[in-house]
Amino acid sequence: MGKIIVHSAEKLTATDIQKVRYLMRMARDRDTALANIFPERFKRRDGNDIYFDAGKRRWCIEIDG
Repeated sequence: MGKIIVHSAEKLTATDIQKVRYLMRMARDRDTALANIFPERFKRRDGNDIYFDAGKRRWCIEIDG
C-alpha cells in the first residue's frame, strides 16, 4: 500500500492509527469505511492522503501501510 498520510486537528491515538491502517489495506470502498468508523472526523481522502477534522489541521502523521 505504501505510506498513508493523515492530516488532522488532533493527534491520532494508537487505536486510530491501527484502524486507518486496517481500513486502507482491507476495505473495498475506503471512503465509506473511513466515514463509518470516524463519522465526526473524516472529511475526505485523496489517494493515500486522509483529511480529518474541519478547519486548521495541525497534525500530519505518516503511517506505514
